[in-house]
Amino acid sequence: MKYFASILFLLLLPLSIHAYEVMDFAEIDGIWYEICYDSETYSGEAHAIFANPESEYWQSPSPYVDIRAEVNGYPVTKVIGMSGIPQLAEPTYVFIPNTVREIGDGAFRHCNSIKSVSISGYYSDYEPTAIIIGNSAFEGCENLEGVSISFPVAEIGECAFKDCTKLTGVNFAYDDNTVTTLSRGCFYGCSSLSSAPIPRSVTTIDDAAFLYCTGMTYASIPDQVTTIGKFAFGQCEKLKSLYLKDNLTTIEDGAFVFCGELPSVTLPNSVTTLGNMAFAGCRKLTTARLSTSLTSIPSRAFAGCYALTGINIPNSVRYIGERAFEGCDFMGAASDDIYDPHLGIMEEGVYQDNGSMTNVTIGASVDTIDIYAFVGHPLQSVTVMAPVPPVLKVGTAVSNTTVFDTNNFGTTTLYVPQVMVNRYRTAHEWELFTHIEGIQVKGNGDSNGNGQVDISDVSTLIDELLESGSTATFNAINADINGDGEITIADVSALIDKLLEAQ
Repeated sequence: MKYFASILFLLLLPLSIHAYEVMDFAEIDGIWYEICYDSETYSGEAHAIFANPESEYWQSPSPYVDIRAEVNGYPVTKVIGMSGIPQLAEPTYVFIPNTVREIGDGAFRHCNSIKSVSISGYYSDYEPTAIIIGNSAFEGCENLEGVSISFPVAEIGECAFKDCTKLTGVNFAYDDNTVTTLSRGCFYGCSSLSSAPIPRSVTTIDDAAFLYCTGMTYASIPDQVTTIGKFAFGQCEKLKSLYLKDNLTTIEDGAFVFCGELPSVTLPNSVTTLGNMAFAGCRKLTTARLSTSLTSIPSRAFAGCYALTGINIPNSVRYIGERAFEGCDFMGAASDDIYDPHLGIMEEGVYQDNGSMTNVTIGASVDTIDIYAFVGHPLQSVTVMAPVPPVLKVGTAVSNTTVFDTNNFGTTTLYVPQVMVNRYRTAHEWELFTHIEGIQVKGNGDSNGNGQVDISDVSTLIDELLESGSTATFNAINADINGDGEITIADVSALIDKLLEAQ
């Protein structure tokens, strides 16, 4: 019965909420406000609307637009943009008090004469309240240079500062911000930003948040960020310093595509998901350290990274995607990848160049490498630690029949554990390598590949020697405990000794 009563109360609750109604208008220092009142709760608030609602335009009487904290005894809680009004306004400096809880959608859109905005807590009679910056609130303010916010921010809307081409920074001075998401396109096209303004409370940087911030040279991602969205930093072509922290788990498609000046990147081991084209077109990227939590490297993840000299694929990775490290003929993002009538589209680009990668190390877990993954690079050595030769998917182009360039097969040395040399020499596509050499690897004893070393590994090893075991589960590299390149009774003895020593 109590449960039913609670549900009934929740269903009826919205009916008891009374919306404010506009009761009157007031004009102070050339700025108009609407006075709103709720007769049921006897409460009221004021909203800055700039112009008399009967006017067709508004001209600021001063280069300083100082929005009042209180009008006729009511706190000013919202700044509302009226269609067509902000475009005709000519303020230079805007001051917004800490009574304001929301800057409405499009409130200052295309108000091109604004140079600075101060959202300040200098009105001491009121406690700071977290503010919402609405969708497109300052979009297209082409002369806006700086924004200072000295009390908490609860939300930054989509395209809030889009195309503010002279914006050099946003100062989030208050430590206790509650904003968790930098919304889609919020700083899109802010080409004068030299660094990424990200409050420490943010956990998600949404799609295209800093797309086309072409002047950005530095980005430090705060500790709490777990997700960087699609094309979030795309086309930040001057980005030279990037710091990713340990809580980051997801880097989505094209997150750093065409960051052409980025010299190196380290993916923290917390990263489990890497999107298509995540770092594609980073033409000056020379080193990339991959997360040991990745299970796949997706399509074109590092395509067009022509300066990359080598790559170490960690043991966690099982799949390397199509053109993952392609070094030539890189196609940019397709025009519909982030198409949105409000954001524009990612331009398509084609690079025709040659890569610089000379060495590749592929970890033990890789089982599939998709077409053209390493084409376009003058590889000198490829090291593969997989106990079963990975499947190399075959393409259709005559000149690039597999994951490597055809000329790699005659000039590149393939290094594999000594015990696996014969397997690779007879494996599909791998047999095309003219030079296959063994390297000494001492196995860890886990001959059945289940992640543990115990008595069951002894049985597996003996079965294999008697040719009665299952080759599907047998890990020859782990079984070669003495690292001599052969599986013999000596390895059985070495494994038994190892288990006895562990007792």
